[in-house]
Amino acid sequence: SETSASRLIGKFRHEEARPVNLGGEDSTDPPVSGFELIVSGLKAMAVHRVVIRARCATAGLDEPDWLKGKADPTHPLRWSDALTSPPVLTPRAPPPLL
Repeated sequence: SETSASRLIGKFRHEEARPVNLGGEDSTDPPVSGFELIVSGLKAMAVHRVVIRARCATAGLDEPDWLKGKADPTHPLRWSDALTSPPVLTPRAPPPLL
């Protein structure tokens, strides 16, 4: 919702992409070019969602301010619609270190 706390956790460029296997180790599907991200520092016993936005860069146009909380729909470099993960409830305590 609009009242939920949010934070920006990263900005990635195409040249930073690497092969990611979406089907797991036993999958016969070829890897895709993408990014893997581990998010830490989540509050215990709270519901979290991860939202992903993407856009293409074009030479000669100013880059939109990616630190803004909201995307400007009139900017020539429009952001994609947000892809939102299912809600994730973090556990009461972190798992023990082995």
